[in-house]
Amino acid sequence: MDSPAVEVTGLGHSWGAATALEGLDFEVLPGEIFGIVGPDGAGKTTLMRILAAVTTPSRGDARICGRSVRTQPDAVHDITGYVCQTTGLYQDLTVSENIAFFAGIRGISRAASKVRSGRLLEATGLAPFGNRRAAALSGGMKQKLALVCSLLHDPGVLILDEPTNGVDPMSRREFWSILSELAGSGVSVILATSYLDEAERCSRSCLLSEGRAVDIGTPAEIRGRSGIRIIEVSGHAHPALLVAALRESGKGAVSLRAGKVRIAVVEAGREASVTLEVRDLAGPGSSIEMAGPSLEDVLAWRAER
Repeated sequence: MDSPAVEVTGLGHSWGAATALEGLDFEVLPGEIFGIVGPDGAGKTTLMRILAAVTTPSRGDARICGRSVRTQPDAVHDITGYVCQTTGLYQDLTVSENIAFFAGIRGISRAASKVRSGRLLEATGLAPFGNRRAAALSGGMKQKLALVCSLLHDPGVLILDEPTNGVDPMSRREFWSILSELAGSGVSVILATSYLDEAERCSRSCLLSEGRAVDIGTPAEIRGRSGIRIIEVSGHAHPALLVAALRESGKGAVSLRAGKVRIAVVEAGREASVTLEVRDLAGPGSSIEMAGPSLEDVLAWRAER
């Protein structure tokens, strides 16, 4: 088995009296896309800043390719690429000028920068836009440019803080295609996201809630360990009213997705009795089936505990 590219042990951080992270332990292997998943305020950005050696943790440590974020931050900077939520691009500079600036910061020669950026610009579809100012780029194109700038020095670990937040669906798909290619080449990608469909695409994920890891594993492992079964109702004439009725009757985590009403059942052996109760509320003409949970179902259930 490959040695971990990232090792996090007993990691915690506080901002004054407020605890942002506590007791985090996980590893990331070479070539993994590892998701840091949770709602706003879960501690995702604090964790990403620590892994990028921008913030020093209050407790514990993280080692990136053997380098400590606590005691060797400069060495960590040399081997990681970091894209924060605001991208850090200079809006008045063109695509080419931004690349030249970040290459200069990294001490990359013009010749090497030309070769590396040319390859990356082709891969991201930005090659035709070298003379366009960053301010004139779409949200998705800005994220791609930030990604190019973070990869100029060929890092072994790429750290992305909600890189597709507010990006259109097509750009998100293209961005994920690029990430998959990077992971396939051996780069470890650590990606913070609140999009649960993106968590489903990660090799493994750490689910964060109030600064603590509530589960770590592949999407299938997390879904399986939850013990949740989903009763799915379709064909109801007024699904929103059914959701309200089910919540009023205390059926637990109830959601509406794509016109289908979903009820999460956790207690073992209760599926049959709950199904009968749901059938009574749904009435004739409704179809009821059992389904496995999604990560969204798991997090919704945890939020209501």
